[in-house]
Amino acid sequence: MTREQGPGGRRAASVHDAPVDLSGWWSGDPAARKAVAAAVDRACHETGFLLLEGHGVPDDVMNAFVARCDEFFALPEPVKLACVAPKVPDGNNIGYTAFGEEASAYTGDNQTPPDLFEAMSFSRSDAEGAPFDRHRDWYPANAWPARPAGWERAYRAYEAAMARLADAVLGAMGLALGMGERWLVDLCADAPLSTRANFYTRPAGVRNPLPGQLRRGEHTDFGVLTLLWTDGVPGLQIRQGDEWRDVNPGPGQLVANIGDLLAMWTNGRWTSTLHRVLPPPANATGPAARRSIAYFVDAYPGTLIEPVPTCVTADTPARFTPILAGDWLNTRARRQLASTAAAGGITGI
Repeated sequence: MTREQGPGGRRAASVHDAPVDLSGWWSGDPAARKAVAAAVDRACHETGFLLLEGHGVPDDVMNAFVARCDEFFALPEPVKLACVAPKVPDGNNIGYTAFGEEASAYTGDNQTPPDLFEAMSFSRSDAEGAPFDRHRDWYPANAWPARPAGWERAYRAYEAAMARLADAVLGAMGLALGMGERWLVDLCADAPLSTRANFYTRPAGVRNPLPGQLRRGEHTDFGVLTLLWTDGVPGLQIRQGDEWRDVNPGPGQLVANIGDLLAMWTNGRWTSTLHRVLPPPANATGPAARRSIAYFVDAYPGTLIEPVPTCVTADTPARFTPILAGDWLNTRARRQLASTAAAGGITGI
């Protein structure tokens, strides 16, 4: 699927600044849930990005996991490199990604210098049984390093809180699409779920970024839904029309955005938006580091992705050829692996 054929036309809408308050969803009141669904629908249509309030993720759970991630990225490089896991061409990849190892824009066939970040990725921790065994490469076991202590416990609490939030957002999305609250929740019940902790910094002694070199190159997310925590340091931008516009969550807010699979499911009604993370300006006096943690919800690899009936009309016929979720995810993952191979040959970091 080419960029022109890709999910979601780029709409010249403004960034959706009004946050989506999920408090009404947790109340269980049907009218309140419809109001949440309408707010979700509006944001997904306008930008594909949502600012979430009332999300129900406890501060202590998030803070404990963030603290363990901070401890890990502060470890000596050899210790972190021992957490690099073998990369697989088909399936989900976990483990440590070293600084400068990836160039995210490669996933959209856009060759750039390597991105200025390092990361640690985790798979879902409850993938046991027949549905998972049929696609085992998508559900690798996490290998927990000895340091920092308590990381696995902190991760499991974080994972449970994010899974609860993801089900709420997916429920509101299904309701907004006229498919019912359980539609996306049930379709994603056995899906690959992964978490990636990102640390964007410039190690001592490196040169200034090359032209076009970013903390994270422009890309769309592959799957269904991404839930993102950031530390408040600016840098995240989304592409709207011919402009890049800032996405700055406020204190206590999380970011949600849709991925390619959901854009295809909605026949382009909702946007899988290009986004990137800028490096700090050369004269920056604020924090040079930036931290984020992304929770990704994909679709079960054997699920057929095709526009849902409520998004197909005589005026808006089906725009996408049906494709298995695993085939789409593998295509994008192979491009990501290609960026890893290419990044090693690009100088300037």
